[in-house]
Amino acid sequence: MLKDYAAFSLKSLRSRKLRSWLTMIGIFIGIAAVVSLIGLGEGLRLAITSQFGFLGPDVLSVQASGIAFAGPPGTAVANPLSDELAKKIEGINGVESAFNRYIESAPVEFNEDQDIGFTASVPQGENRKIFERMVNIKAAEGRLLKDGDGRKVLLGNDYTKDDEFGKRIHVGDKILIKKIPFEVVGIMEKKGSFIFDSVFLINEDTVIDVIGADREKVNIIAIKVKDQNQVANVKENVEKLLRKERGVDKGEEDFP
Repeated sequence: MLKDYAAFSLKSLRSRKLRSWLTMIGIFIGIAAVVSLIGLGEGLRLAITSQFGFLGPDVLSVQASGIAFAGPPGTAVANPLSDELAKKIEGINGVESAFNRYIESAPVEFNEDQDIGFTASVPQGENRKIFERMVNIKAAEGRLLKDGDGRKVLLGNDYTKDDEFGKRIHVGDKILIKKIPFEVVGIMEKKGSFIFDSVFLINEDTVIDVIGADREKVNIIAIKVKDQNQVANVKENVEKLLRKERGVDKGEEDFP
């Protein structure tokens, strides 16, 4: 029986050579495409992981499902994080600090050229120092933000390149964010992260009051753990708190 099937198959291949070759080529292309997609997916996973790797082993973050880097953060979130969650998380045993992060996309103008960038909030007071240690921020030029800095901005290192706005931005230059003038007080050291190398860091109150972020809709909650050996326990307790606060069961979480 197997011999008959083999003979029939060979006869069909010989009589329909063009169709057979096209079918085989299609199979080869399909296999190659699947392998390429697997490789691309793995490469993307590693790239994304590397963006957050500098945060350190004692840092956790919470965000509502649906936040996408490419669009205005929070627009696809059915149940965004509320602003009081950070205080409740801070009360968990083993948490040193927890604070909100607000991220807003906005039109940015400089040198009569316009682009779409994204602003990210910097917390005030003691949380500012913790934030700076978390992400290891250092100024390559100028200085870091201070409490009380209103319409001032700290830029990612990519804006020292001519190809962003036709010429590089220097400390002391004025840029327009949502048509509002901001003074550049510093430019960060290169971090090799597309997130931080292209960000506009602004004090939290200014992001809310001037840029227009909604204080009650938090994009990310950053959590600093006292002891990195307790990260797993803290993570579990944070998840329990969030499930209770957001009314979801285990396995149905709407927060990654």
